[in-house]
Amino acid sequence: MNYFPSLKRALALLLLVTLSGCNSGFQDALETTKRVFVLPEDITLTPEEISELSYAASYIQLQDKPRAVMVLNYDDNGLLSWAAGPHEVIATRYGRVVFTRNIQGGPEFVSNLQSDPIACVRKELRDAQDENVDLSACSANWVRSIEIGSPIQNNNQRLEITGRFDFQKMTRQSITLPNENTYEAVKLTEALTVQPGDFEVENTFWLEAETGRVLKSRQWFSPELGFITTEEVKAYVGDM
Repeated sequence: MNYFPSLKRALALLLLVTLSGCNSGFQDALETTKRVFVLPEDITLTPEEISELSYAASYIQLQDKPRAVMVLNYDDNGLLSWAAGPHEVIATRYGRVVFTRNIQGGPEFVSNLQSDPIACVRKELRDAQDENVDLSACSANWVRSIEIGSPIQNNNQRLEITGRFDFQKMTRQSITLPNENTYEAVKLTEALTVQPGDFEVENTFWLEAETGRVLKSRQWFSPELGFITTEEVKAYVGDM
């Protein structure tokens, strides 16, 4: 009998439920992550295991890599830092990946964060009295620069990105998360034009209709790594 899948899930659960506020405990747990996530299968937690988690957590998957779990490390005034491995960090703002640390080929800087339309959409969803959300105050466009890290070559790549949301195509749908709870979500798509290269890609975000928090996403990550997908496993109370 192959015990690897159950062992891997058990180790992942042990990691997530035993994390303490102590930094040494957190680092010890991340060393467990390093052993767990080298296995070539997706991590899948049961609803019962998810209910026992003491930290906010999300599934994360890079392109065709196995799905892993990232856990919330801290909240710096809305900038959420997630531990994605023993040394890897992914930071998000309103559900959007804005920088990484120790991930070869990942974004290390995004400019003009204050103009991200998701922030405005989130606010309007929270303030709405019914399903008729008025996004006329929200800009659909966002121009920003990103720097892609290359620690091996010590030569970062700078890209210019123009994004545009089509609020007229915003749709509502019900989605079920790994904890088996179903939410009404607003689906938004963002068309991106990336320079140099003049190529186009598309981001998709699913925001909970009531709180505006991002429940799921598929985001363009970088030229080298392609797309990243995220899915809420256990909600962060600061987002609710």
